[in-house]
Amino acid sequence: MVRSKYFAGLSGLLKTATLENPNLVGQILELNPQEETDALIEKLEDSSKISKYSRIRYVGDRCLVCNWSEIDKVDDKEIPWKDNGVYLISGGAGGLGLIFAEEIVQKVKGAVLVLTGRSTLTSEKSGRLKGLEINGNKIIYKQVDVSDKVAVSILVKEMLDTYGTINGIIHSAGIVKDNFIVKKPKEEFWEVLAPKVAGVVNLDLSTKDVALDFFIIFSSGAAVVGNPGQADYSAANAFLDAYAEYREILVDLDQRSGKTLSINWPLWENGGMKVDEESEKLMMSRLGITPMLTSTGINALYRCISSGEVQVMVVEGLLKRMRQKLISSDETSDVFPKTMTNSANRNNNESESVHKKLSEGLVQIVCKVLKVQEKDIDNNSDLNDYGFDSITWTEFANRLNQEYELDINPTLFFEYSTVNSLCDYLIKEFPSNFTYMTQQQDLKAKEEKVDEETVPTTINMAAKKKKQFKICEAYYK
Repeated sequence: MVRSKYFAGLSGLLKTATLENPNLVGQILELNPQEETDALIEKLEDSSKISKYSRIRYVGDRCLVCNWSEIDKVDDKEIPWKDNGVYLISGGAGGLGLIFAEEIVQKVKGAVLVLTGRSTLTSEKSGRLKGLEINGNKIIYKQVDVSDKVAVSILVKEMLDTYGTINGIIHSAGIVKDNFIVKKPKEEFWEVLAPKVAGVVNLDLSTKDVALDFFIIFSSGAAVVGNPGQADYSAANAFLDAYAEYREILVDLDQRSGKTLSINWPLWENGGMKVDEESEKLMMSRLGITPMLTSTGINALYRCISSGEVQVMVVEGLLKRMRQKLISSDETSDVFPKTMTNSANRNNNESESVHKKLSEGLVQIVCKVLKVQEKDIDNNSDLNDYGFDSITWTEFANRLNQEYELDINPTLFFEYSTVNSLCDYLIKEFPSNFTYMTQQQDLKAKEEKVDEETVPTTINMAAKKKKQFKICEAYYK
């Protein structure tokens, strides 16, 4: 059971792989090791019919899927820190770790916060940490790599020898090295995995006999939905989620102490990982998610703790769209792939007309993004040759999504890199989005419009994984 939970962390990698190559669909199947060959083949075939679910568990003849449900509003905020407490925050000198260190010292008196990081403190960062020593609280920075098992063990022993206890741990260490899977060397992959994967294991094992009040893990929404260029980061965070579930089992067995919680954070407006403006727009377009305000994130942490759940995803943005994208429908009709009319079945003249008008529209958008003339674009030439980079590819995807009501990622353009090949792909995969073109004489460039959903109203939503997997036998009938 423990090993299967570790492997469940691969789901983040598979989701990212699918985003980078839409022709790839990945699933994690949890099966009985003694499964007969014929039964295994049948389960593989059944699973392929519900490819929207990335993690499926078979228990006897039952098929169970991992799903999300929205948490009811939690009015009471549980404050986990206390006066004179001793707390360890990995990655505490930057990003979210520092934000919550600042929050703790505002709430308690006489506490000791030990913050760790791999780098030597700059004079600016040292001054900022010194400024946190208010209300009798003490801030200590230790240059420790949490992926180093020996170094973590020494740190924990020093804290116990000096302060007698550790009341809580926040594991927020992590780095990103964005690169597509096909270009990512294994050394870079491990560099991203190490602080999260080895870090959480080392911190947990070193404190397994310590009477902790909590063990909070800062994961990422990338583990849930994937993120192009971050296969390693998505996998590392999905491992954190699986490890939290595993550790909470040990708590129930009296082999660990303290509440275990893994929080799948989104991007924060201030603190945490950063992306460019076009990537933020793409996230809004695809999922309805906006960067989280600091005040929202702090309140969300208290709500997550009060929820009693082991894993909680927190997002801020357009509620309706987030629900559509992040919480699967329970209805059977939504489980099986829908049959769509293929463009090949259309009248050839109509198909040629759609292709012509769509290609003209694509060229117009290319010219807007790159600020070039239409006469300079050859429909059979590689668009990379015209000067696209990661930012302009993302802007191109955003414009296509808005113009044609699509849901595509910039990685699509690596496989379909000419106007004609991209046009063929879009007509084949999204035929209903372009049928209106057969009823028009011209495809005119539309002015950028503001959808009523994009009014800058932000709503916070938290979602949890259901403790019990949802039974979906009916999906196979």
